[in-house]
Amino acid sequence: MIAIEYINKGLTRSECLAVCGISKHDLYYKPLSGKVGRKGSLMTKKLENGVWVEVANEVVVAAIKDRLKDPLCDYGHRKMESELQHIGYLINHKKVFRLMALHRLLKQRIVKPKKNYAQYRILTPEAPLTLIEMDIKQIWLSAEQKKAFILTLIDVFTRVTLHWRVGYYMRQEEVEESLSALIEDHLIPHQTFSWEISIEIRSDNGPQFCANSIINFMAQNGFNQTFTHPYTPQENGHIESFHSILSSAIQFENFKDLDQLTKRLEIFYDNYNERRLHGSIANLPPNVFWRLWVKNLITRKVKVKKGNRKDVTFKLRIPRYEVHLHGRQSELEALSRLIS
Repeated sequence: MIAIEYINKGLTRSECLAVCGISKHDLYYKPLSGKVGRKGSLMTKKLENGVWVEVANEVVVAAIKDRLKDPLCDYGHRKMESELQHIGYLINHKKVFRLMALHRLLKQRIVKPKKNYAQYRILTPEAPLTLIEMDIKQIWLSAEQKKAFILTLIDVFTRVTLHWRVGYYMRQEEVEESLSALIEDHLIPHQTFSWEISIEIRSDNGPQFCANSIINFMAQNGFNQTFTHPYTPQENGHIESFHSILSSAIQFENFKDLDQLTKRLEIFYDNYNERRLHGSIANLPPNVFWRLWVKNLITRKVKVKKGNRKDVTFKLRIPRYEVHLHGRQSELEALSRLIS
């Protein structure tokens, strides 16, 4: 280089670099070739019988794989570091990470889908089957000394319990089966999938409702799935109110087994939908209210109160003594319900 020639002629390094117009970094920089740094060790120290011995990394990897076979030891590299140290290895988390990454033993990070939380606590749907709430209630079975779980889906507009099921457990598989029954028994007959608006199904943050399979099922069937915020049962208030009614109806009864509970629930749900008057729907039973609404015999009035809160009231357009002429079950409906 020219700078080296000037240095050989007696100029200082700084003078030469100034004449050439280059910096010290330009003079001495050498591009790096390949990966730098110390190579990973092929051996690992282990304390055996009070003596340090070196074992091959393959032995360490075998120990890692052996621990990962246990479902309770589904560890990442940090916990695996402690696990290996407990059995005598002198190893740090960096080496554990390198060995687990090399042999594809690292845990895969699960990206949870973003939840769509409820925006409004006071709900005012404008028609049946546009907003559905679902929740699970527990009942104690005395003879079997175990809990039974009741899943209920309720239509917020009509207060009709659209579907219910009871069992010893209520997992995501049972929830998906119930949603399928909802589609088959109610949504398809009412041709809701041709509507321009999507059906909202609201629930709490129970694991069976947050499961990926349920979220995917909702999306595939065009449902708008929403979750209540933690510790806010009022956002799912209609199903919570229904559970309060259920508790009052059976609070003094003792159920020995699941069969006895199921028979009692069949009577309760039938009475609730067909006979029990509900103050929020013009003092009518839910199914009767729905039939009268379809026949345009009920008016809906919305009053906006302070704070933009909406108060919804329903009023009969016929004398109450004529309700039984329009709102009662048809013989065909009654027969189909008895058969099912």
